[in-house]
Amino acid sequence: MEEIISDLCRRLYQGKGWDESLAEPLRALGFAEPKTAWNIVTILARHCHFPELFPRFFPTLFQVVADSYHADLALANFERFAAKIPDKDHFYSRFDGSLEFLHALVTLFSGSQLLTDALHSDPSHIDWLMRPETLNKSRTRDDFMRQYHGMAGQEYNTGKVPSLLRRFKRREYIRIGLRDLLGKAEFEETARDVSHLADVCLQVAYEYADHECRKKYGAPRYQDADGNEKNAEFAVLGMGKLGGGELNFSSDIDLIYIYSSSKGETGPDENGSSPILRITTHEYFTRLALLLTRTVNDITSDGNVFRVDLNLRPEGRSGEIVNS
Repeated sequence: MEEIISDLCRRLYQGKGWDESLAEPLRALGFAEPKTAWNIVTILARHCHFPELFPRFFPTLFQVVADSYHADLALANFERFAAKIPDKDHFYSRFDGSLEFLHALVTLFSGSQLLTDALHSDPSHIDWLMRPETLNKSRTRDDFMRQYHGMAGQEYNTGKVPSLLRRFKRREYIRIGLRDLLGKAEFEETARDVSHLADVCLQVAYEYADHECRKKYGAPRYQDADGNEKNAEFAVLGMGKLGGGELNFSSDIDLIYIYSSSKGETGPDENGSSPILRITTHEYFTRLALLLTRTVNDITSDGNVFRVDLNLRPEGRSGEIVNS
């Protein structure tokens, strides 16, 4: 293998075009389409002066591609990704000090087209993926929440939340999926990560929906049996695989929405601001539940966050979206 790779690199650096003598050594590295593979590596070789700047790049690339899930797919996806990067020298310098990361990236490109496309849609995630802590361990719910706030910054609860959540979920799916492909996580750990991610996305979506509704309708309140005024509360119940912490990458999330009492209406919020429109608590939480669902479920140019299934509510599809 080492001799084959050394000879291929020599011919590549000499600028050799395709000839049939290249077919056998490339097939030995796992390429089903050797001519296409050679055309791709000659394109990559023009990205910078590898013999001088990064002499170990192509020997390592050939090796990790040969060891990958699908050599042809890995190489094609690598070239497609590299083509999107304007500063080629900086891009390849990442691998000069981290051959392990080149292996991780090739594993992603060969093991999952879905996750590859997710990274292609936002190449800036590569810097985040390179951090050792990104791939080395699973996350708790609090970890995910900190990651969301770190990515969202001051926009964490603004009108940008629907777009931010889609970007956040896509980024975390790359991390979770790559850990799985690299054998760094057992099935149960992967399912737990996906479930924690969904939980945090729902929490963020709820806070956003509640914030938007309070701006229009004020704070929902009701009187308890003793005549005391209380804030009406809302809860999202995760059912099925979400409730059991067993979500996978293609799972729907089964939800039920409940709230504390329908015997009330909205009024001034905690700052004393009067609502634009007073509505009943039932109307308030219905609108909140609809906005929360759209925030997570609707398909936009960024995709969706998760598919939401509300059919487990008491009256099924024909019932109210939220119940007290």
